Amino acid sequence: MNRSAPMLVKIVDASGVPGGRAIALCDENGEIWGRQTRAVVENDADGIPTVTVTFPIDGDRIRFAG
Repeated sequence: MNRSAPMLVKIVDASGVPGGRAIALCDENGEIWGRQTRAVVENDADGIPTVTVTFPIDGDRIRFAG
C-alpha cells in the first residue's frame, strides 16, 4: 500500500444494503478496499467532512501485530 496515495470515498452499488447503494473507501484507482463492514461520513457546518471506516479484526486479513 502506498501511504501517500490518495484514497477516495465513493457511493457504490451494494445489493445487500437497503436502497442498493452504499459509501465505501477506495484506493486511488477506485477499487474498493475489501472487508469493510461500515463506512460513515460526517460533516459539521464549520468543519471538514470525515469518514470512519470499520474493518473486522478477523485474524486472517486483518490481525493484531505482535
